Amino acid sequence: MYENILNAALFFKITAASHFFGGSIIWKPLDQSLTANIQIIFQSRFYWDFDTYPCNDDHILGQKIIGAREASIKIGNNLEIQSGVVCTDNGIHDGEYIWSGGQQSQIVTLNQSIGKIEANFVSCCWINLVYGGGSWHLKLKLDLNKRKDNNKTNSSPIALMSPLTILPLNYTSVIKIPTRDADFDVVKCRWSLSSLGECAGVCNSAPGVLLDQENCTITFTPEEEGFYVVALQIEDFYNATDDLPLSSIPLQFMLYAENKTIEEHEDQIQFYYVTPEDGSDFVVKHNETLFGQIVVNSSSRVVDLMTLSPLGLWKSPISLYNDTNDLWYVNFTWTHLETGQEGLNLFCFQAQNSQDALTELRCINLIGSITPRVSNRYSSTTSYFSSLSTMSSSVGEKPLEEDENNNWIIPLSISLAVLVLMAILGFVAFFLIKKCSRKNKIKNHFLQSDLDNILSREKSQITDNESNFDSSRPVSSTTNSSELDSNEQKSIIKKKKTPVKRFCIICGKTHVTGFHFSSNKSSNTSSHKLKAFKVDQKNEVYLKKKKNHAKNIKNNKIEPNESIKFK
Repeated sequence: MYENILNAALFFKITAASHFFGGSIIWKPLDQSLTANIQIIFQSRFYWDFDTYPCNDDHILGQKIIGAREASIKIGNNLEIQSGVVCTDNGIHDGEYIWSGGQQSQIVTLNQSIGKIEANFVSCCWINLVYGGGSWHLKLKLDLNKRKDNNKTNSSPIALMSPLTILPLNYTSVIKIPTRDADFDVVKCRWSLSSLGECAGVCNSAPGVLLDQENCTITFTPEEEGFYVVALQIEDFYNATDDLPLSSIPLQFMLYAENKTIEEHEDQIQFYYVTPEDGSDFVVKHNETLFGQIVVNSSSRVVDLMTLSPLGLWKSPISLYNDTNDLWYVNFTWTHLETGQEGLNLFCFQAQNSQDALTELRCINLIGSITPRVSNRYSSTTSYFSSLSTMSSSVGEKPLEEDENNNWIIPLSISLAVLVLMAILGFVAFFLIKKCSRKNKIKNHFLQSDLDNILSREKSQITDNESNFDSSRPVSSTTNSSELDSNEQKSIIKKKKTPVKRFCIICGKTHVTGFHFSSNKSSNTSSHKLKAFKVDQKNEVYLKKKKNHAKNIKNNKIEPNESIKFK
């Protein structure tokens, strides 16, 4: 979107009688479920010439009422509420204040039997316009009957727009109008009509402006320098095919076409990633405060951050981030103080640099609630800034996500993640240790059982063969374990019975996993160990028998030509 600085001299020509810059009026029930007498919150937002109704930072802190001298807002035939608003925002160009703005919420009790009712704000005068001007008329239409889909009282849609948008002459600009609806109804925009008494002197005062009613966008290619007024009605419907709106609210704002070429405005500016996204929701409990930050990436100095604020929102001066020369930021807080702020509240902002380049108009949803909640990097707390000076940021201060008062947010998330991971690893380790222990017990049981069977069988063989062994018989070249004397066999078996210790990497302890019997090859199963034992035993018996055979020959107990034999 393109925008340029308006010649300040044009504003100084505005007389005291020409001071209106537009505005809007919305409504919502304090309690949607009530019947009979219903408390309705009327929330008005109006903008004025700054010279007529000043609104600087001191006035914002002091919550000064501006526009109180204007005519009152009439509801139906008998009720009236004040049109004065609490000073919340202003528009600045080249260090000069241009417009002032504010908001006010007032509660009125209405009987549901009234059904449909209107509210009107009529007075004079607009500033000098290219087309139309003079008196203004903002009309609000509401229906107190219960909705047919949920049997509750309806809330009007919400629309917010900067009171002044500056456009290049002879250049096509597209402007998106931010809208919301608390009931999630379909929202459409239409032109205000003189036949319905909705726009007074500014009906059709922006010829050539094209309106997309479904998407609430306007397209304009101005051919004449000066001020134009866009007067719209924002309406909500059950669905996109309905023709009868549930309610209708006014939205009126100005455009200024300036004769300056587009090439002079190629400087880039955009919101940095830590800035809340358009349409983000932030829920804040009553009497608690939301802390946030807007960061702008710009190759030129950021000179203004225009805001459209609800009551209770404060912002710090624009500051440079650390030693960078292209990041600028503003801290903001919003304290949910008033009863009229329950539900949806819009906060919109737009940055401008020294080359007159603009960011898009971004709006976030501030939701007043009785239940606190932390959203994204932002948190609600009972402490809040009591003066703008306490919010001031010096050059070199870090953005909010790295500020020392808020640096617990990201580390806390990391710590929680680490704790969860440690808990998972601990559970896995416990399971593996338990499984390992159980496996070793079963393994030891079977190994010991195999060993006992082997020893029992070999002892039986030794006992049976002791009486049958005849040393005078020829011995074959092979031997049998049963032909050894019992002491030698027991010695062999005892020698081969060796405990095996293994280290468990899971629990860090050494376990005795059974007995190992020497073999040319080893196996982890009991059946393989049994086989290895028998092979080793046979080899040992043969060697021992061969040794005894040589001893017998030497002692002349047997003939040299006799061979080793087994029974």
